[in-house]
Amino acid sequence: MNRLLLVPNLANAVINYACREAAVSLTRKWGQYSNNYWIVDDLEGQLYQWSIEGIIATLLGTNWAQYKNSESYYLNIEKLSKSLHKIFELSAKLSVIPINYVTTFRFLVWNELVQTFNNVFQIVRDLIISMKDLEGDGLISMMKKEGIQEQDVNRIVMDLMLAAGDTTAVSTVWALYLLATHSEVQNEIAEKISNAELNTITNDLHIKGIIKESLRLYPTAPFITRILPVDAIIGNYPVSKGELISMSLYSSGRDAKNFVQPNNFIPDRWIRNEKGQYNKIYNAHASIPFAMGARSCVGRKLAEAQMIHVLYEVSLLIELCKQIVALNFFLINLYFNS
Repeated sequence: MNRLLLVPNLANAVINYACREAAVSLTRKWGQYSNNYWIVDDLEGQLYQWSIEGIIATLLGTNWAQYKNSESYYLNIEKLSKSLHKIFELSAKLSVIPINYVTTFRFLVWNELVQTFNNVFQIVRDLIISMKDLEGDGLISMMKKEGIQEQDVNRIVMDLMLAAGDTTAVSTVWALYLLATHSEVQNEIAEKISNAELNTITNDLHIKGIIKESLRLYPTAPFITRILPVDAIIGNYPVSKGELISMSLYSSGRDAKNFVQPNNFIPDRWIRNEKGQYNKIYNAHASIPFAMGARSCVGRKLAEAQMIHVLYEVSLLIELCKQIVALNFFLINLYFNS
């Protein structure tokens, strides 16, 4: 699986195709809000569904277009997105309670979480069954060609749905929020993107900078936990082998020792200068939202591609809106001055 999702070029084409199609589908849907001041109903819920659709499109490749026309498709996507969002909410409530207490006394919130997980497992199993006849040229087909057994393919699909369904959606919410609250960045990116070629978007440094900066300020997983393999000195404290340590990405990403103006949204800080150095960054490894090494996020390439393509499509909408507004002002002035 790492070979397909982490090694460059092996799955790039299918991932970019799938993520572009899902992003276009989402922003076309948003076109209906143009007469409502672009106020999108249930933005978070729609992004959850978009994230899941991007995963399914990646799994099926070009056959996704056929699959999404099935009768039960959108019903299952909606049910799955709501259940994943519920897991996110319930997990947050349980995160402050020792797990031994929760399982011993069978808290109601724990029982609800277990039931929600069972619902998700069933929905994903139904999706896997319905996708079997439409594997096409997507990731499922590629995994089988790599010799991965069907039961392992099913587990991987389940993991992708559970792990990527909500994390990408939440991260995209923050990226859109930061763009919405920083009009100068929004206008700059819309102008630059409008002249970019589609096949270069995945390598666009400006969009990548927006994603890196939003994940620095609002990491999807605020903490990373690891069990130390050896004795170590961390922050002048001796920590023994086998101890569990928790690292706050939120704190390190906003530490003035690591970043200049750490609480400010400055996407261009992630663009290297002519010397190959970052601007306004002292320690780039203080922000590692996908972790690193053997335990890094296997879905990183997929998540980044999803966010890149949806931010690209949103930027095109922004530029289009600006042109429409400018045209309206021109016509109004022409009318009153004629």
